[in-house]
Amino acid sequence: YKLSGGDDVFEPRFFYTGFRYIRVTPPAGVEPDPNCFTACFVSDDLDQTGFFDSSDDRLNQVFNLYLMAQRSNLVGNYTDCPQREKNGWTGDASVTKEAAAAVLGDWSTAEAFLDTMMMDIKPDGRPQIVVPTVSNGESGAQYDITWASAYFVFPYQLYLNTGDKYYIERSYEQLLKIFEYARSYDKTGDGLVTHNVYGDWVGYDSNKGQLDTGFLSAAYFYYCGSLLSEMLDIIDEPHAELDEYLSKAAETLSTRYFKDGYYSTPTQTANALALDLGLATQAQRSAVLSALVKASEDNGRTLRTGVLGTKSIYGALSAAGYHKLLRDITVSHDKCSFGYMIDNGATTLWEYWDKAGEAFNSNLSPGDAYWDSQNHVMLGGGAAVWMLKGLGGIVNTGAGYSTVTLKPGLESGLSHVSVKLDTLIGPFSSDWTYKGGKLTWDVEIPANVTATVAFPLSGISKLYESGNDIFRKSTGDITFAGVDSDGSLLYTVGSGSYHFSTEGSAIPGGSSGNGAKNSNRLLKWVLGILTVLALAAVTAAVIISVKKRGKK
Repeated sequence: YKLSGGDDVFEPRFFYTGFRYIRVTPPAGVEPDPNCFTACFVSDDLDQTGFFDSSDDRLNQVFNLYLMAQRSNLVGNYTDCPQREKNGWTGDASVTKEAAAAVLGDWSTAEAFLDTMMMDIKPDGRPQIVVPTVSNGESGAQYDITWASAYFVFPYQLYLNTGDKYYIERSYEQLLKIFEYARSYDKTGDGLVTHNVYGDWVGYDSNKGQLDTGFLSAAYFYYCGSLLSEMLDIIDEPHAELDEYLSKAAETLSTRYFKDGYYSTPTQTANALALDLGLATQAQRSAVLSALVKASEDNGRTLRTGVLGTKSIYGALSAAGYHKLLRDITVSHDKCSFGYMIDNGATTLWEYWDKAGEAFNSNLSPGDAYWDSQNHVMLGGGAAVWMLKGLGGIVNTGAGYSTVTLKPGLESGLSHVSVKLDTLIGPFSSDWTYKGGKLTWDVEIPANVTATVAFPLSGISKLYESGNDIFRKSTGDITFAGVDSDGSLLYTVGSGSYHFSTEGSAIPGGSSGNGAKNSNRLLKWVLGILTVLALAAVTAAVIISVKKRGKK
């Protein structure tokens, strides 16, 4: 190749690497000009489809950490990191798939990854754990159902986000083989699979031996079977035998692992999985939730979880309405939080909760600390989904977003949240402000969508939509649908733009019953004050010290 004599551009087509800094060693006496260097951000051609902004700038920074890490790990594959091995670890992909769809509309990359996974299944049904595999047909990564869950998660999530059964129809025969291979580890026929290799990867509790890793596999085996059953039902394929087997597995899991009010161990990971993956029965959920909250408080509102537990703790606590607890966990300045990453200069998510070279399983010298990845996406999927769905309140309840539930995360203590989702059916937005006990909430719903709008408030006296009174009543296209179990007022609406506002002394509630708890606390506090004042009138003078406890 002959240089043109002008400006020539060379750019590799088959190689890229992640980096944050470059080192330039110029000849003696030459001062390099930084303007001579331009870094090109490489990723698949994906538009951002999920947007988050709030009154807490640290939360906004965490969302951006996830966005940049996820985008740089979508380059023709779902990679673990862009600067080191660039491997398609299925466990990493499994726990970030839902977030990648919401934030980056990953349909094309997801379909390509699904194709690759389905080509990397052995004749006996054993799926590969790193895809694509190298030329000899083996990745070298050992089989573990927790990592292999991606094979079930991808077609299921693709269906939920697009509404197209195609992804399930093309995959289900292979999924049946994969599940039968996993089932081969059930040696007693009672639905229990405990073979585990990776534990709760990079989690502190897992590293310190505080988890029963067999339980992690048992939980994920049941979860994968449940997804398979649901997918078979969607495409009208028989699943009665599978359902009978899963029923036996659920009974075995409950009998073996649910004791003393928690599942397996009193840790964040174990109880988050029990709630998030559907193991805990309705009768058990309250106790398991309490165990999860207690473990989080005992850990100083930080995360002792790894790849599996971090995804599930955001799912479990968000569903239960514990948004303030999740917010504190997320932005904490202590180690084992995303806030700790921010405080130490992170611009993408780390591989570990520790700074480079200080990871609990790192044997690197300080000079080699760069081998601890500063761009791993695997820990961030749960947090990103929580911000969009838990705080913003846009939850997909029907395939392809044909039906949604809108429920703002007021219990978070935030004064403002704005979320936008650009889905295949059209754009959704939820923009709420909660100050002085009053809520203003702007919502946008695209055509051909039915939405349930929930107001997780207690004590409100008036509720308006664009100035029209809708408090416990139907009007126009807005139908009052009753009161939810947590006290939320429910309405059914169609497509359009809505402006909701409330009046009255409203107290944020939530699925956890936090609103009722706070009301009881307030009542007890008022009664206590009245009692003390009555005693003061009789005994002359009393010094009163009241310490208000923050809600959980």
